[in-house]
Amino acid sequence: MSEPPDDHGWAGPGAGSHPPPPQPYGPPPQPYGPPATGGAGYPPGHAPGLQPGVQWPPGRPAYGRPMTDPTLAGPGERLLARLIDNLVVGVLTSPAYVLIVIWLSDDFSELMRQVADNRSPDPQTIFTLELSTLKWALLIGPFTAVVNFFYDWIQHARWGRTIGKRAMKIKVVDLSTREPITSRMAARRSAVYALIPAVPFVGGLFSLADSLWLFQDPVARQCLHDKAATTVVVKSQAG
Repeated sequence: MSEPPDDHGWAGPGAGSHPPPPQPYGPPPQPYGPPATGGAGYPPGHAPGLQPGVQWPPGRPAYGRPMTDPTLAGPGERLLARLIDNLVVGVLTSPAYVLIVIWLSDDFSELMRQVADNRSPDPQTIFTLELSTLKWALLIGPFTAVVNFFYDWIQHARWGRTIGKRAMKIKVVDLSTREPITSRMAARRSAVYALIPAVPFVGGLFSLADSLWLFQDPVARQCLHDKAATTVVVKSQAG
């Protein structure tokens, strides 16, 4: 006489029970590659200088455009800061323009006297005036660029901001760490911003591209001079 099947075992097909599920082989798979960091070896959201809850670099949502770091300065703030700085640089360089006007005034006055007396302008006077104007025009551009470079470099290297940025409560920091930038970074940033645009013919096009680059970089909001120095412009509570 056969014994009844064990209630806790598997009696085979048709016995009203099912085999145990197969067990997975080996340890669970591990993700590939190193863990994500927030720049300079820090975990996401933990780079020095970030406000609590702010991730750097900014993430990308599932749909739509990349997320923008809310601590970054906006295009309007940066534009107003540059306008203020350009006014300051204009005041600093104005004595040079006054000297140029004084230098050219004698030739210009002689030309005007000839016209007032209904005389044909002396070709030599016209040539001298045109030559002097061209000479000073070629000199005033590099001079203004050098003044702009030192104005921008010294203030960013020492305080991370210019007079215009102080007025708008924004400052320049390192892209990865959000720490103050070094003197070398400030020099590189100022050279790209101020000196390259002084190159004849191509400088103006570069200056335009430098400014417009900000609008096609919604994540870090960097101009070309920011990218050259690996910096970003952020909002600051201090004026």
